[in-house]
Amino acid sequence: ELLEVLASSAAWDKAHHLPLLWTEEDSKIFLGDPGTGTSLHQDILWLPQLSLILAGKKMLFVAPWQAEDAKNNSAGDVSVVAGHAGDLVAFNASALHEAANAGNTPTAA
Repeated sequence: ELLEVLASSAAWDKAHHLPLLWTEEDSKIFLGDPGTGTSLHQDILWLPQLSLILAGKKMLFVAPWQAEDAKNNSAGDVSVVAGHAGDLVAFNASALHEAANAGNTPTAA
């Protein structure tokens, strides 16, 4: 079912012709109620993350690797993305990042 949802999305229409850069054996889906999310962290493996927002709204905050205190970064080095249903978001998971489920409905990505 997930593949059918992905294949029918507007984001897939825009991206399906792009070359495949990596693959995972098991894909993951992140579900969350509004107001939930992750704390600031770095993933252990250097992997690009490609996240298709299936439902809801996800806020993603990504800082450069050298940012020591991204939460209190006054230099403005943090990138902020608001992903809505149908958006495709890519970032390097070894960079400092945090995600939050925003809006009034659950988020699936």
